[in-house]
Amino acid sequence: MLRTDENGASKPSPLRNISQSENQIIKTMTKPHILIIDDIIDNLMALGGVLEHEYDIQFASSGREGLELARQYPPDLILLDVMMPEMDGYAVFSELSGDPTTKGIPVIFVTAFNDTSNETRALTAGAVDFIHKPINPLVVLSRVKTQLMLKRRELELQRLNEALENRVRQRTAELEERTLQVEALNIALEQRARQAETANLAKRQFLGKMSHELRTPLNGIIGHTEILQRKVTDTTHLQKLAGIGKSANNLASVIIDILNFTDIDAGKLNLATVDFDLNDVIQHISDMIAPRACAKKLAYSVEIDPAIPPVLSGDPGKLGQVLINFVGNAVKFTHQGKVNVRACMAATGEQGDVTIRFEVQDTGIGIDPSKLNTIFEPFEQSDNTLTRPFGGIGLGLSINKKLVEMMGGETGVESEIGHGSTFWATFKLKRGKGQQPARPSELPPLEALRAHHASAKLLLVEDDSILQEILMELLEEAGLNVDMACNGEEAVAMAARQAYELILMDVQMPVMNGLDATRAIRKIPGRESTPIIAVSANAYDEDKVLCLDAGMNAFLAKPVQPEILFRELLYWLGKPK
Repeated sequence: MLRTDENGASKPSPLRNISQSENQIIKTMTKPHILIIDDIIDNLMALGGVLEHEYDIQFASSGREGLELARQYPPDLILLDVMMPEMDGYAVFSELSGDPTTKGIPVIFVTAFNDTSNETRALTAGAVDFIHKPINPLVVLSRVKTQLMLKRRELELQRLNEALENRVRQRTAELEERTLQVEALNIALEQRARQAETANLAKRQFLGKMSHELRTPLNGIIGHTEILQRKVTDTTHLQKLAGIGKSANNLASVIIDILNFTDIDAGKLNLATVDFDLNDVIQHISDMIAPRACAKKLAYSVEIDPAIPPVLSGDPGKLGQVLINFVGNAVKFTHQGKVNVRACMAATGEQGDVTIRFEVQDTGIGIDPSKLNTIFEPFEQSDNTLTRPFGGIGLGLSINKKLVEMMGGETGVESEIGHGSTFWATFKLKRGKGQQPARPSELPPLEALRAHHASAKLLLVEDDSILQEILMELLEEAGLNVDMACNGEEAVAMAARQAYELILMDVQMPVMNGLDATRAIRKIPGRESTPIIAVSANAYDEDKVLCLDAGMNAFLAKPVQPEILFRELLYWLGKPK
């Protein structure tokens, strides 16, 4: 009996049913297995003829037969006719998609319907492709190969995913075990960290107390030495006093280096941000170092680039500390010739940033080239032998390097044995927003105090009798009128009765400490802006912060150099009230 297809052509009778034994043979073959479902034998033969050389082919002449075969022996790919009696291709595809056994099999629709709506319907339903009749053998082969390749890759990906999932499960179990081990280790590390923190705190407290107990008598030694040097005229005695002063200052430098290194090592060193005049910083360094150079008959000179802004913003204390170390070393290691200090503008930024390069050049002994790579390491020196002619503990340059890096710069050295060295450092600073402070006088600080602030009323708060004597003599030498308080409680009472132009405040005192005294004085009407300068043997950065937070205006670390004291007094007494 003949039927017509969708084009009106006659359809021959369907193929005979394929036995189960034949299908089993098909499934055991190694080639990809393709099921072709079409109710017209010519179409089956045409498609089979195109594919039989590369694939194992199984035929079904109706939708029901195709479903049964697909469920019994799931193929790798199905070529499905659309227009069939009893059950068309869309109905077959719907059942294939709903059956867990067959829903993953890729299906290519094959039909004489050559319109967009049918193609869209097939692809929307989930078919992987759509082939038009009459078939083009090359198109059929190409699309079948493409879909089988995609299916193989999908299966490979599934296998990889399964393997990966198994690996993940295995690794998860291992990680859970490791996590337990890490948690136990973290607990142990936290305990050790707490122990280390406690030990570091104890070390810092010990060093702080050691600093206080060493600085206080050192202040007495240095202070009395400098007072005697101002009064003694005998050359032999002056030489001995100079030796005492030098030894005391060396010890003070060692203490400062140890505290700075401890601060840096513990990450406790903080940078200030204030406006300052670079000329003042360099002048301060020259006031300290130039006399040493003069004593060794060395030429000492300073060059400052006029392009450098008159007011900068940064930490002048840390900058000065770096330069003092460089310049001090230059004088120390130079026996004849000169020491030259240079500051020049290296770069400018768009946000008001400026980079300034400092160089300290000397004609000293120079450094062995083999030491240049380690000279900035802690406790390293150019000569570590037992016969070395120069002292020191080898921390200064290491501290310099850390300070410069904290301020966004770099440091280095160029040197030649017997011809001298040039130590350099760059600092990233900002242009200051304030005005360059007026200089009322070019006189030295002591003479300027006598000239401009004679008889100014000051309060000195100090519990140590030796330091009382030294500071009183220095202040009276400057022509100042000084009252004395032995503790913070006395200071508060005296400040309430008398309006002082400036107060020098020790920090660690009996009865009431300097911090509490400052807070109490700031509450007295009219004393809110009285300059209060801390004078303390506690010299950690956090000690300075505590003083400023309590309401003090400035901080001087013991032992106090007279020139530094006079300069600070001159600055604060000269500020507008």
